[in-house]
Amino acid sequence: MKKDHMPKDHMQEIIEEDGKKLSIPEELLPENILMTIQKVENSTKNPMDKENGLQEKEETSRNILPWYRKYRGPIAGGLVAATLLLTLGIHQGFSSLSQEKASSTMSMTTQGNFAAESCEEAKTMEEESIQSLTLGEGVSSVTSYEEVAKAYQEAFLQDDMLYMVQGALDGEVIVGAVEDAVTSSAMANSEINIATGKTKDYSTTNVMTEGVDEADLIKTNGSYIYYAKPGYHWIEIYQAKDGSLTFCGKMDLAELSEIQEIYMDEQYMIVTGLSYQDLSYDASVVLVDLTNPEEGKVVDQWTQEGNRFTTRKVGDRLYVVSTKTSTVKADESEELCYIPKVNESYVSVDHLILEDEVKTVSSTTISSIFVGEKLEAVDDLTLAGFGGTTYMAEDALYLYRTDYDYNEEIPDVTKIRKIAVDPATGQFTALYCGEVSGSVRDAFALNAYEGMLRIMTTTSASYQRQTTSNQIYVLDETLQVMGNLGGLAPGERIYSARYFGNTAYMVTYRETDPLFSIDLTDPTHPKVLGALKIPGFSEYLHGYGEGLLLGLGEIAGTSENNWKQSLKLSMFDITDPTDVKEHSVYEVPDAAEANALTQYKALMIDPEKNLFGFSTWNYDADWKGRCYYRIYTYDKDNKTFKELGKVLLGEDQYDSRAVYIGDYVYVFWSEGYDTISLP
Repeated sequence: MKKDHMPKDHMQEIIEEDGKKLSIPEELLPENILMTIQKVENSTKNPMDKENGLQEKEETSRNILPWYRKYRGPIAGGLVAATLLLTLGIHQGFSSLSQEKASSTMSMTTQGNFAAESCEEAKTMEEESIQSLTLGEGVSSVTSYEEVAKAYQEAFLQDDMLYMVQGALDGEVIVGAVEDAVTSSAMANSEINIATGKTKDYSTTNVMTEGVDEADLIKTNGSYIYYAKPGYHWIEIYQAKDGSLTFCGKMDLAELSEIQEIYMDEQYMIVTGLSYQDLSYDASVVLVDLTNPEEGKVVDQWTQEGNRFTTRKVGDRLYVVSTKTSTVKADESEELCYIPKVNESYVSVDHLILEDEVKTVSSTTISSIFVGEKLEAVDDLTLAGFGGTTYMAEDALYLYRTDYDYNEEIPDVTKIRKIAVDPATGQFTALYCGEVSGSVRDAFALNAYEGMLRIMTTTSASYQRQTTSNQIYVLDETLQVMGNLGGLAPGERIYSARYFGNTAYMVTYRETDPLFSIDLTDPTHPKVLGALKIPGFSEYLHGYGEGLLLGLGEIAGTSENNWKQSLKLSMFDITDPTDVKEHSVYEVPDAAEANALTQYKALMIDPEKNLFGFSTWNYDADWKGRCYYRIYTYDKDNKTFKELGKVLLGEDQYDSRAVYIGDYVYVFWSEGYDTISLP
């Protein structure tokens, strides 16, 4: 039955009339809301209180996480709805301001005055311009900060606020959100260590893209293990030998309010986290010299404004991507600085790029840094008016964001920004814009290959989002569509994706698990090679040696309730993409969820060593969450999975990690560690 829709004008009249009757608390008035947010942030995130309240925070997180994963869909919908209602309320408050005041908001002072009056603490700005940066259609360079401020003001005062809400939400980069593309099978025991000439026999982080390193909670060099326990401001150091662990101490980094993840090579460790300054948390990177592996010495630090951030590392170049969401105010006497800082200096005007159509007050700053004895600036770029999730290849960094429109006739659109990178120098050479229909589930749906970008999306054009279709696009080096294949699995959604050269694999789901194999040899005419349908679905795919594809997913419940019941492992034979077969299925006992389904870096995997591991979660008989870390191998001759060992972690330890060194697997979680001996 079709619902009747209230005319937009009439709806706005009702909202305005009700707004006049509504008594708004003083702390939620537009002119006071920033102060209120800062008070709440200070009361809950004061670094001095962090350590005292940490145990309570972790206990709460462990209790909430399984419940959240179960109801994350309704929660997300409620969050968007609440945000929209609050935004509309603030918008009505702004609309009631006098036209004269609104006009004064749009007229900013000159560049010099703006910087001096609203950002007096700013240091001297860099004057170097971006060298030979090619700009595609959709963005332009600016000549003053005033242009950015004016664009943000205008975007905020637009009637349609849905884009702004979505832009702010999508501006959170992790990553990956993010994050993609061809997994490197990064637990490579046969990899040659260039520095020593020796063969490695220890694990490294499972990353999205071969050649692009990522930070994680745990790292090892084969002798020492460094573990950044979630939520703390120190790194625990252990010496590993023949299955035993010796605790060497803690590396306390006072430079960071909270450590998030770490990188590691032969001599240096890079620690990423948040630093608290100017009443906010900023992205921060600390360089640590590991000449003394049991202690470590801080030698340099890099800060970048924006507490939502991610990093990638290609060779000796580190890329820091941070998102700053500005608060817009109509009172000219309380102007805010919309320009993000890098190392406490505002980004130069010459390094600012503005979206032609600004629909969010978020800006994304990308810095390229040479990692040596110090952290040396190579290049930086701020894209004003765009926040998104990050995916990176060796020669380009991509930001993508899905814009939703709740008009039943308008489908979702994913907008993409490509920052081309010179791999040899780390400098940015071009910025291109593109868009495709539909939304992206995660960064694994993207793949950069021979200058092209391939991307899988799900399209839904109704308010209820029930009518869906899936497609894959191929874009050229300037993000123009070369070809596409649509109409895949109507009524279903993409659950996982993986690319191997010119073959792509896509899993969609409703009641069965169609695993599509897609030929991309002709980028202008992609075509389906085969489709395998089995019960349940695979939520994560990983290449497992020649001709094999590992699927990690869930066995669905009955068609009556369609409730996910248990975790499953699948091994697919993809030797012939036109005739994909499922060699074996293994139902993991007493397991309903796995951290690797949502945290790919939590998966320890090395196909050459025929080893992988992850933590699982389920309710016990008393309805308490119980976690195990499990280690598996695959018998290729008998086509069966085998569990090599497991460790009981306790309740809901979703941040657990493991590394192997030689014939031992070392498992770490917030409350302890254990060792599993491999046969």
